Amino acid sequence: MVKPANLVPQKYEVLKTRTGAEIVGMTRETTEGIEITLPMICHLQVVPGTNKTQCLFYPYSPLSQEEKIVIPREHIAHKSKMNEQFIPFYDNASSTWMKMIETKTIPLT
Repeated sequence: MVKPANLVPQKYEVLKTRTGAEIVGMTRETTEGIEITLPMICHLQVVPGTNKTQCLFYPYSPLSQEEKIVIPREHIAHKSKMNEQFIPFYDNASSTWMKMIETKTIPLT
């Protein structure tokens, strides 16, 4: 049985959907499925000529004004805890994105 949403704490997770999309965010179990707050996609790329990796987070659904989505459990192939090293980068990217949505300052051209 699933606990009521207000009783299940949020946690940072990586969800892989059955279609292959990988979504990161703060998740919570609800009766409808997995609720993801500020869902984002992470892209990692090696910086040429270095031993560093660039970590880029971008919104899962950039045209949406919603800060939360719910994915039915049957659409989830796998989920795991987010690597703690990435949490500050996710927090920074998601809070910046939320501010741009709230203030209507998304730089569009």
